[in-house]
Amino acid sequence: MNIRALRVSEQEECLDLWAAAFPETGRDYFIKYFRGDATWRPEDTIVCEDQGRLVSAVSIVRRTVARGDLRLNMAGIANVGTLPEERGKGRSTACLRRAIAYMEAEPFDFSLLGTGIHDYYARLGWMITPFPAYSATISEDFPRYASGVRPATATDLPAIRALYTSYNAGRPLTVERPDWYWSGWLNVQDTNVPENLLVAESSEQVTGYLRYKLNDEMVQILEIAATDSDTEKRLLVAVVAVAENRKNAYIPAALSPEAWALFSDRRNDFAGWWMSRVTVPLRFVEKLAVQCEMETAKVAALLNSLERGKAFAYLYGVEEPDTDELRAVFPPAPAAAWYEWDGF
Repeated sequence: MNIRALRVSEQEECLDLWAAAFPETGRDYFIKYFRGDATWRPEDTIVCEDQGRLVSAVSIVRRTVARGDLRLNMAGIANVGTLPEERGKGRSTACLRRAIAYMEAEPFDFSLLGTGIHDYYARLGWMITPFPAYSATISEDFPRYASGVRPATATDLPAIRALYTSYNAGRPLTVERPDWYWSGWLNVQDTNVPENLLVAESSEQVTGYLRYKLNDEMVQILEIAATDSDTEKRLLVAVVAVAENRKNAYIPAALSPEAWALFSDRRNDFAGWWMSRVTVPLRFVEKLAVQCEMETAKVAALLNSLERGKAFAYLYGVEEPDTDELRAVFPPAPAAAWYEWDGF
């Protein structure tokens, strides 16, 4: 077998491969990896070729995330798939090993993937890491009417993009979204405004937006951004009205204390299927050291003293460091949020 980068001329064959590997997903879903991502390079897709055909592939997506003033280059691992008849021969493992070497050669600080088979990826260095998410009960007396909230239209999109940027500045894990990302990756554009996207207005100005999803048992707050806590509250009231008789909310987003006060409780419900891996430990440590103005050796010693996975818990903002030295490395930042829209 030959492990190598995808050739541009092989995109259609690669899409067919993923469609066969993930029949429940559908071929059209994977098109955005090639045509909706302005950062994509052929080298970002690793393939296994055997006897002249592609039998396995792995995608790497390039994203920038922040934590306060610190900006990190994240590699998202996606589409780890092998043709059904070729499974069990080490194809995906070989592609992942090549992907690791590639990420080490590129300026990636860490990689991230979502999976339900943790042991498979743990043997290659990924570790389970908690992601910020909460559940809350919708009480019987929860308000059900909010003024100035309506479905979004195409004319709202510039304001929505600006709100996303301002609301999430420095927020741990939140992906930076250039204009191409909204239209290409998220497919949010004048001709395609999601039906489940609400905006709030004040004095004829858009001051917030919320995207949601309704399940049988709950309403999911997929994304929210607002200029103030009153707007957050109005958006939440409006979406609970849409949710009708559902009793629970799932909220993988940051809310102000005033907005959280609408709910009678808040329960940690960290998403446990995400795994993270430092690409080049020294490079990662050096970046943290520059940010906190501390010697690299000191930062390395601090991180080495931590329990497995703690550094990511601090980096992602789901835990607070318990010493002054660690707080210097991981200073306070806005509440973390990971939005489903940014998945890969």
